[in-house]
Parts: sequence; structure tokens; C-alpha cells
Amino acid sequence: VKCGHDSDPISASQCIRTQIGRHNERRFFVATQDKELRQALRAVPGTPLLHLNGPVPQLEEPSDASRAVKSENEAKKLRPADWEKPKLPELKAKEAHAKAKAEFPKKQKKRKGVNPLCQQK
Repeated sequence: VKCGHDSDPISASQCIRTQIGRHNERRFFVATQDKELRQALRAVPGTPLLHLNGPVPQLEEPSDASRAVKSENEAKKLRPADWEKPKLPELKAKEAHAKAKAEFPKKQKKRKGVNPLCQQK
């Protein structure tokens, strides 16, 4: 990834922070041993972090910022969209009409007689 810091060099952790930005729009996956960088990137939602725990690579759990954004998005999905809001009263009226119609008892069928073609003479 070209960062554009050739003329004005900065530290690697600062360069990674500028590449990630505030929202990680390009969905970077960060693998680092720098504790300060990991702590700073935990505040950026949707940034997976990987570090080495001895010889074993360890993927960190989603940060609190990521979980907060996720729960906000889930709550947003449960609310009606803007285009659905004008249609809600009409749908509620239809539902009430269907419920009222269902409350009336159904007509009972009349008892049928014997088939006249099956009668003996």
C-alpha cells in the first residue's frame, strides 16, 4: 500500500494509523506487536488485530467499539425504513380488517341427504 510519506518520513505505527483512518473504510487487517498501536486501533471499529503470543499467532476478540457499531447496526435493521413508514398505517388497517373478518363464525355446511342414485327400489 502506497502511503505517500516518502518526502516526509514518519514512524511505522503512525503510518499505519493514517492508513487505517477513523473508520477503516478499506477494511485493513493489522498484525503488529506494538502494544500502543494495538491500543489505538481498538478504538477504530471493524479493525481485526493479530499479534504473536510466543510462536502462536493470536487473533484478538472484537473491540468494544466494534461491538457497539454492530449492536447499533442490528438495532437499525429492526426499525422500519424511511420508505416503509408511510405504508405502516395502511398495513395496520388491513391487518385489523382481516382480524375482524376472522372473528365472524363460519357458516356451517348443511347436512346432505342420501344420494338418490344409490337408493334401492
